[in-house]
Amino acid sequence: PTAKHRLVARARELLKRCGPSPTRLFNLASTLVRAEDYRNAWPTIEKALASPAPRALAQLHFLAGKTLLRLRRPRGALAHFAQADKRGLRNCNLYVERAEARLMLRQSREAARALETAARCHPEPGGVLLTAAYWWIQAGDAGRGRQLVERAAKLRLHGPARKRLDELRRRLA
Repeated sequence: PTAKHRLVARARELLKRCGPSPTRLFNLASTLVRAEDYRNAWPTIEKALASPAPRALAQLHFLAGKTLLRLRRPRGALAHFAQADKRGLRNCNLYVERAEARLMLRQSREAARALETAARCHPEPGGVLLTAAYWWIQAGDAGRGRQLVERAAKLRLHGPARKRLDELRRRLA
């Protein structure tokens, strides 16, 4: 078994031995999501959400959203991402995942907005800005796309981001 499988086995063993507290359910759900075992993560997340006042509720809603997104249920994912945001989770991945859900629903403008928000907190915002620019262009707002391309051009870009910048500039020319 891989390290992920051993970790999941340990989390399940702890839950079985000590009982299903909200914290242990959250830990098992988190471990299952990290192991990309979304089908088993979802029932565990549902149990954790039904538990009395889990402490890590914002993170639990984020895990629920991420799991539902991987299970191709973007509407449910968005509802949980909104709850995570409402409960104070400030995480770049929240906005990137939200953008992915919007794209599954063919909502390019909303996806681009979410990516712009992600770029504000991302350690390397250039690539995220360029992805947002692409989706603005796809949504029919070349002006907004151009603004983001120029913002990204002022940053230090390398490799694929540099190539993407050049492609978008050619497209907008």
